[in-house]
Amino acid sequence: MSNIPSTPIDGNFKVVVAPTIALITAPKVTELSGATAKDISCYLTGSGWNLSIDQASISDDRLCDTFTSEQPGRKSVSLELTYIDNTNSANSSTFNDAAGALVEGTTVHLVTRTGKPFNGAFTATTDKVNVFKAVAGVATPVAPEANSVQRVTQKFFVQDYALNVAVVAGP
Repeated sequence: MSNIPSTPIDGNFKVVVAPTIALITAPKVTELSGATAKDISCYLTGSGWNLSIDQASISDDRLCDTFTSEQPGRKSVSLELTYIDNTNSANSSTFNDAAGALVEGTTVHLVTRTGKPFNGAFTATTDKVNVFKAVAGVATPVAPEANSVQRVTQKFFVQDYALNVAVVAGP
């Protein structure tokens, strides 16, 4: 089984901030690539996409049984990003899309696509994406350190999500 090919994630992870998506289970190409959508793939640090999905278990014991079975319970999604922030630098007005799109208190859709080069356009029906509707929390500056760049970490309060959904065509 060691000959099963794998797909590198480096360069093959696209993250887009879309202000609005009408139906998260069927995001449109126009919603993901329109003028208001921002590709922040190159703003994220190498380990800057931190997603965790947890599912609780429901105890389902019965008087007649000698064991306690379980049922799947509620899910919770935790999402935090670490990205470069060029505020107050020479690049502030030209290269600060992540900070500009992820304003605290704003509801956004964070969309990820893997397995294809990050700079490739979205393709209807063949691209599968993950969509997270979330409220942006406070962007917290990362402590300065030698041999580093200016960064922030930011928590997102996920309101809804859809995993592995097809991108659709549409106006």
